[in-house]
Amino acid sequence: MSDERKPGQVLSTRTIAVCSIGLMALAAGLAWLLLWQYGDGSAANNARLDGIRTVGTIVLGAGGAIALLLAARRQQTAERDLEEKRRDLAHKERVQQHTELIAAENMAHQQRVAAASEVDAEARRITDLYTKAVEQLGSEKAPVRLGGLYALERLAQDNESQRQTIVNVLCAYLRMPYDPADKNLENVQEQKVRLTAQNILTDHLSNYTQPVAATFWQDIDLNLVEATLVDFNLRSGRIRSGDFRNARFIKHTVFDGAAFTGDAQFTEAEFSGISYVSGVTFTQAAIFSDATFFEDVEFIRTRFLGDSSFHGALFSKGVVVPNNSTHVYMFENAWIRMAPREQRLLPPSLKPSSQPGMPRPDIEGDWRQLQDTTRRPVGES
Repeated sequence: MSDERKPGQVLSTRTIAVCSIGLMALAAGLAWLLLWQYGDGSAANNARLDGIRTVGTIVLGAGGAIALLLAARRQQTAERDLEEKRRDLAHKERVQQHTELIAAENMAHQQRVAAASEVDAEARRITDLYTKAVEQLGSEKAPVRLGGLYALERLAQDNESQRQTIVNVLCAYLRMPYDPADKNLENVQEQKVRLTAQNILTDHLSNYTQPVAATFWQDIDLNLVEATLVDFNLRSGRIRSGDFRNARFIKHTVFDGAAFTGDAQFTEAEFSGISYVSGVTFTQAAIFSDATFFEDVEFIRTRFLGDSSFHGALFSKGVVVPNNSTHVYMFENAWIRMAPREQRLLPPSLKPSSQPGMPRPDIEGDWRQLQDTTRRPVGES
């Protein structure tokens, strides 16, 4: 192994000490030798000793200078080593920070990939469940169709973003042709399936409370155009909009306490049983034009806040109209079948015309058109 010292390497303390002791011993030996050689006290020897002392002083001064130089060099080398260590440490810290940054970015990327994969997997699961449930609705067997309805209900309850889509499917099923008068076995089973679809809607859209129950579906639009609905009950319901144009309401129909935050369309709808429409809030338009009520209907405490109309509507039996001047105009040009009790349920300013009329050729009876007496004389056409 080579003992050669690397350039710039600092002398060890031990080496400096050994060299110093050696120099001191050499100086002592030389001093003793000079004293022995020239110490007889003669003038010539004394002069020689003075010269030697002068040279010794110079040598000692040079030695001190060399010692200072060595000390300065040692200090410089130590500082250089310290600076290198500092740079090495700073470099290691930068490398560590860069490594940690890369690791954090990789972790974030992996988390994003995992989250995206989870979302994709959840979307595929929902799509698979939805597709299977819709396929079940097309089955010829009523129990299979019922299973499809319950599967859709669970899917909507667990996935808020899918609720409107699933409600659209339920409404589409209820819009399919159906004759409740047909009593064959297949039709009776179909009625049970349809009632289940209705109940799913009403269970999640009615009986609104504060705070909102977890089972309540908010901000839902209903499209039940030309649907056949049996014992439809939306008591205290909350929906955004409802389109019931040309719908047939069989038996009792209940909307008491419901609220429509959007439009409510009942144009040419038919209500064959008693209808309860009291305490309803129609925030936007409520259109009952040409609707037919074959049994009693009540509009007690009902609020019409938007542009509403009962133009051409038929009230075959009892009708209770809000005794409010702001609501009277909406019932103008509606038709009632004459009977004493109907007149007692109308506001004083809403009177039947003096002349009978025929609203539709397929309906017989003494029909009179309602007129707002505050706007035109009774009997004026």
